[in-house]
Amino acid sequence: MVGFVQARMTSSRLRGKALMNVVGRPVTAWIIERLYAARELDEVVLCITTQKEDDALEALAKEMKVPVYRGENEHLIEAYFDIANTWNADAVVCITGDCPFVDPKLIDELVRVYRNAPDAYDLITNVLPSMWPDGLDIFVYPKTLLAQFYEERKTLPYTYPVTFNFSKESARYRIYNLENADDLSHLRWTLDYEEDLEFVRRVYAMLLPRSPLFTTKDILQLLREQPKLAEINAHRGDPSHGWGDNIKAFKKSGA
Repeated sequence: MVGFVQARMTSSRLRGKALMNVVGRPVTAWIIERLYAARELDEVVLCITTQKEDDALEALAKEMKVPVYRGENEHLIEAYFDIANTWNADAVVCITGDCPFVDPKLIDELVRVYRNAPDAYDLITNVLPSMWPDGLDIFVYPKTLLAQFYEERKTLPYTYPVTFNFSKESARYRIYNLENADDLSHLRWTLDYEEDLEFVRRVYAMLLPRSPLFTTKDILQLLREQPKLAEINAHRGDPSHGWGDNIKAFKKSGA
């Protein structure tokens, strides 16, 4: 099982965010460390584009001794399938570079769902629909599904983002969605704007002294202790988790 961080330096909303400093380290380095803490992953890879701006991300990966995959920015189906083939993986776990608090325990839980029934689902996730804070997004793609998407890539509605295809034709796919006991989807833990960066920096600064690998529960406890923290970027909140009409269409489908 390969887990990869999908990052790029040319993000339109917060350009260069992948290498922005969070408590002395680039945010992508923190995300990679959190994937390494997931016990169910056999390998961790940094997935970046072939654009020159991403050379700096490749340098970070080399410094961390992390394997790198470089592909065309708008052809993620090819990239995902290629990663599965290159590392001989029966499934891949995709984490996007705007998820600085991705939880290794959630990754492990979703990977175990796949391993317990590898032929049961086309997608294993926690965002269709989400009851988790925005920024804990996890996608487990079986290689069989990626092979199918690769064959259909010229006719699929979306090659970027890949997961939009599930909301377009949700009835066609078998989807496992990990729900949460409480609906926390109003909380914004993602990284798209300057306010998000400020929130991320404060949370890391406050929780790292308590635990080098703080969890979702630790962040929730911190927000109970200091509720004003959540106000830093609350006005940037998007109930669709940035998926817009695609999430709305998925919900209307009854999936």
